[in-house]
This record gives sequence, C-alpha cells and structure tokens, in this order.
Amino acid sequence: MQGDRERCLAAGMDDYLAKPIKREQLEEVLARWIRPTQSAETKAPPSEAPPPALQLVVSNDRPAASDAKSAAAPAVVLDAETIAGIRALGRSASNDFLARVVARYVEDTPQLMERMRAAMQSADAAALRLAAHTLKSSSATVGAKAAAALCKELETLGRNGSFEGAPELMSQLETELTGVYAALQAEATRQAVG
Repeated sequence: MQGDRERCLAAGMDDYLAKPIKREQLEEVLARWIRPTQSAETKAPPSEAPPPALQLVVSNDRPAASDAKSAAAPAVVLDAETIAGIRALGRSASNDFLARVVARYVEDTPQLMERMRAAMQSADAAALRLAAHTLKSSSATVGAKAAAALCKELETLGRNGSFEGAPELMSQLETELTGVYAALQAEATRQAVG
C-alpha cells in the first residue's frame, strides 16, 4: 500500500521490499546491508547454468461462462520470471524448494477460500479483505497473476464493505485455481525429473 515503506522505515526497519519479491530486488537490498566474504576476483563462478525460461500453459477447459470477461479468459499461464526466481532461490537452498513452495500454496489456498466464503456468508467485509489479500499475495508469489488479480478485486470489495459481485468473482477464482494447481504441479514435477 502507498506509504507502507515510509511507515516501516520510520518505525525503525532497516529496509523494505514489497511482495511479490523479485530476486534482483532482494539481491540489491542484501548488497546494501551484507559485506561480501570473498573478493570479486576469488568468487567462484556459479555451478549451474541459469534455468531455461518457463513456457508452461495449461489448457483452458473451462465451462462456458455467462459474462464476456470469463468467456474470453486465456489459458492459465504462470509468470515465467516468477517461477525462474523461485528456482533460483532453490539452487541455494535445496533441490525440492519449488516443490515445497507449490505444496504450501496448494495446502493453504483451500483454507483461504473457505475463509472468504465464510466472510461472505456472515457479511464480514474485514475478513473478506484479509483472506483475499493473503491469497492475492501468495498467488502473486507463485506467478499466478490472474488468480492474484481476482483476489485483488475481492480485497477491494472487502475494503469498501461491499459484497456486490463477490459470488461471481469467487466462482471465477475457483476455476482459475484449478488451472493454477495443475500448472504448478506440472512445473514441480518437471523440475523433479529435470
């Protein structure tokens, strides 16, 4: 949100990064605060070549939608840069890092969806806003931009104390997440065998 960076720095934080965090941004911030242990001349070259660009599309077997926006929705595409960033982080952690990120997303998402449904049933706008914000952030983190955009719309409804159009957005989000899960699982599997 606008002004968050300034509030965090004023409260005593050393630096600030907004989600979703890109590898280059993280490296830039870390470079400001961490002193290198090796000189540039003695630094070993990376042992692995950079990962290939992700070109993953899951077919869009969606039922016909009543509104034009849903009917024209493209196939689910994971953001290649985001997936490459997760892979890059995994190279320095463990080989199953992407699989763990995917598993966590697939595990947490149904709970957040249920919180949004419950918030809609109880007309709790604040709960809708919070659950939608959380799922928006995690969806963006795994490269599911269309799901993140739908969550942003739900978050805005919650912020405005409105539920108008929320059931339709939830339906679109459920359909989108089916494709996202398949795309993420395929990517995690591809990395495991590759």
